Amino acid sequence: MRRARGSGTLGRVSTQIPHGQPFHLEVPDDFITAPTAGVRKVTIPDPSVVGGNALAIGDGTGSPAVTLDKIGTGTDSINMRNVGDLRGRLRLDASENVVISVHDADEVELGSITLNNSTGAITCSKGVTITTGGLTVSAGNVAVSAGSVTAQAGLVATTGGVTATAGGVTITAGGLSLVAGNAVLTSGVRLQANLPSAADDAAAALLNPVVPIGGLYHTAGAVKQRLA
Repeated sequence: MRRARGSGTLGRVSTQIPHGQPFHLEVPDDFITAPTAGVRKVTIPDPSVVGGNALAIGDGTGSPAVTLDKIGTGTDSINMRNVGDLRGRLRLDASENVVISVHDADEVELGSITLNNSTGAITCSKGVTITTGGLTVSAGNVAVSAGSVTAQAGLVATTGGVTATAGGVTITAGGLSLVAGNAVLTSGVRLQANLPSAADDAAAALLNPVVPIGGLYHTAGAVKQRLA
């Protein structure tokens, strides 16, 4: 790249440059800032020189590309700033993972999404909120290594059922309904239930809330089911 002295305007390329061919771009001295870590930066102090604050590549007739080629242990980054402060970044890190991150006003990272370079798997450092469309898992499983799964509007398992290997399933409201199939307890597993209590069947019929048909209650230690 060659520097041009004098006018303060960008040099212009008068002919179309064949793909892959070397060329030079002449810019005035005041467009070039001091080198940082061995890298000399070119800035455009007057955006009107290139048609406003937008940088356009291509004219809609080809397949333009922007290439960042890093050293093996380095990083490629596109930094997005707000009045000088880093607020967002798209980066290829030293391990070749693609990382999208967001930062606060002090440029501290708040959260990131990482695409693993060997598996393609996505890792989110913070929570994920889906407002529409839902979450579909066509293969594999949903694994929660810590914390819990909370379903505010119910949990539906159309096939395969729900299996809790440890910790069990806790339902704080709404109850559990089986529209088909059975509830099966394997060997050594017990069912614990806090059933309504009554002195006898007649008293059980007067309980409030009412024991529904098919519901369970106990009298004098015996578990019974209301049939009618």
